[in-house]
Amino acid sequence: MLLKCGWGATLNKLFAILLIPGGRVGVALFFLISGYFQICKSTVSVKKVVGETIFYSIFLQVIALILKIGSLGSLIRSFLPIASGNWWYVSSYILLMLCSPAINEYFLKLNKKQKKIMIAFAWAFLYTLPYLFSVQYYGLERGVLFYLLGAYIRTEIDIDKIRTFKQQLMMAFTLIWIIYVPIGYVYYSGGNNSRLFSAIGDSIIFNGLIIVSCAVSLFLIFVSANPYSNKTINIIAKSTFGIYLLHDNMYRDFIWNDLLKISTKFQSPLFPIIAIGIGTMIFISCTLIDCIREWLFGATIYRLDSYRQKMSQQ
Repeated sequence: MLLKCGWGATLNKLFAILLIPGGRVGVALFFLISGYFQICKSTVSVKKVVGETIFYSIFLQVIALILKIGSLGSLIRSFLPIASGNWWYVSSYILLMLCSPAINEYFLKLNKKQKKIMIAFAWAFLYTLPYLFSVQYYGLERGVLFYLLGAYIRTEIDIDKIRTFKQQLMMAFTLIWIIYVPIGYVYYSGGNNSRLFSAIGDSIIFNGLIIVSCAVSLFLIFVSANPYSNKTINIIAKSTFGIYLLHDNMYRDFIWNDLLKISTKFQSPLFPIIAIGIGTMIFISCTLIDCIREWLFGATIYRLDSYRQKMSQQ
């Protein structure tokens, strides 16, 4: 969005470009985690995801009505957020999870070489080419590739061996991410006038190679980390999905353009500091909101359980 509203100083250009891979890598990590933990399961439950999505859909529409930017029709539709497509990731995730038992059964029958062929096919025909041609269900097809990669890591990769070159993996992740900066600079500075450059630069190099490499290497770094428990990290991890629903909602244009006026800040020499500050503020605010939701639901469920126990004892 920032890159479409005009360029600021060169430093701001480079900083904005450096942030671009973050969203796609984050989505890829969600699907990688799903494949890693779901591959050995024959059943699936999406009740928690659906429940949380419905809660935030209604919550956001109520806030929108209060601010007079929503409508009664939107509030009614908020009870069916999965079908509305307000959050493409949620719709894709639920469809993928419902298909996962069949995917798992087929994938687990393959040997290592066959799994690699299947992943290569998914990378070419479900991930790279659909992105190039803007296929309608690309969100789901993208999820399939990263689900398979997560499943492959779980079934074929020796995590103990990964630990022996974790530093090299971190260096590779950092280098690959930084490589995107000059590519993105050329692309967003006018290189996209060439259809060939757009196809090769954005679809294959950036989306097809850089995003996949960054997501897989970062995932391997986390998976190979020694077991560690921290209360703050656990809270953030539990709130990640809620943070996504809150900040990437159907009123995101209002938040970024009208409320925060981010496009005007892009011209400021302090833009990198402002962007980090706004991002941190949104992250903390969304985490607090999700913690309150967790507490309210936890307290309500506890009271209902206590009431059931009392009734059963009478």
